[in-house]
Amino acid sequence: MIDIATADADRFLQVGKGGKVDFTGRTRSDATMMSFQPANVSEPNRVVIVPPFWNEEVGTGYCVAATPDVALALEKCVPGKSSQIWRVQPAGDSGLFELRGAYGAVGANNVGSTLQVLPFAG
Repeated sequence: MIDIATADADRFLQVGKGGKVDFTGRTRSDATMMSFQPANVSEPNRVVIVPPFWNEEVGTGYCVAATPDVALALEKCVPGKSSQIWRVQPAGDSGLFELRGAYGAVGANNVGSTLQVLPFAG
């Protein structure tokens, strides 16, 4: 799960209705389960964000894509598509990071935030 580390409460990246993806998740659920996969590009520290449960439900091959709007989007993965590639950039202590996509750093209200990865179970 991807969580905003600087928030006062849990704010997990979540797949919502119509393929909208944002940081509104408050509980551990199938909609907040995310996986980083290596991006098919030559630059280092690049990943694709894949929601495993969503792919089990609708068929494989869906990724989180950057948009110029507050919400991100879920769309069919296309290897090397710039909007689906995320740069993981260290940001602070203990594994905190930022995700930078085609429209800059993402987080709450599409404003860059320090993020953390949390185990799904626990």
